[in-house]
This record gives sequence, C-alpha cells and structure tokens, in this order.
Amino acid sequence: MTQPLPFAKRTALDSLGHPVEGALPQGLSAQLGLPDGKMLLLNGFENNKSGFGLAHIEAKPQRMKQFVGLGYKTAHRFVRDVFENYSLIGLEENARLAIIYERGADFLFVFCHWDEALQVWSVTTALPKRHKRGVNVVWTRSRGEETA
Repeated sequence: MTQPLPFAKRTALDSLGHPVEGALPQGLSAQLGLPDGKMLLLNGFENNKSGFGLAHIEAKPQRMKQFVGLGYKTAHRFVRDVFENYSLIGLEENARLAIIYERGADFLFVFCHWDEALQVWSVTTALPKRHKRGVNVVWTRSRGEETA
C-alpha cells in the first residue's frame, strides 16, 4: 500500500485549489544534463536553519511585504507570475535552478531544486532583487537558447 505524502511534500494549492506549476523550455534539461520535470510549489517547511516551499517563503514577513509592494497579494501569485513570465534561467553550482522574471527594474527570482522522490523541480524559495549579479545564466527567452 502506498503511504500518503508528508504535508511538506504535498502541492501547495492556492485559494481556488489550483497548483502553482511551470515548465522549463523544451529540451533545456537534456542540454544541461539535468532531470526533466515540471516546476512545482510544495507546502514545504520552515525552521531556524533551513526550509523550502510555501512555508519557507511565507515565514519571511519582510519578503511578503516586498511581494505586496510589487502588487502580489500572495506567494502563490508571485511564484505563478515568475513561472508564466520568466526570461532568464540560471544554474547554480549545487544544480539549483534560478528562474528569473525581469520585470522593469526588478528581477523576480524563484529557486528550484530537483526532488528525486516526486520527480519535480520543487520551489525552494522566491524573492525579488534589484540585480542579477552572480547568476550563471544558461538560457534567455530573447534568444531561446543555451547561453553558457
């Protein structure tokens, strides 16, 4: 018998009961030698030293205040907007993806790591920044190709 998923590994549904999910560009995973799967916001967890997912994002009051200042009432909406409008993808040394939406003077980031058990790119965290310094960009929407 299959065990139910722990709460942290379950999909974080929005107020209408919809998942927040996205897709990587066709063929990018193969080009980079990374697993292929959808991007998904999970419930996650937060503690003093680590965390991931919705619980981790919402545990940061200042970040939530930034989201509201940018016009996002919820973390769900912020992540969904990045998934729908990203223009850059970065790859970190630990194989974590940085999904980036360049919105005016802001760079809206969603970081994802591969969850082997669920076979998805799970959202680690999300945050707005004023720059993209230090990002190893491997894909841009304008060129639609690997740039690294």
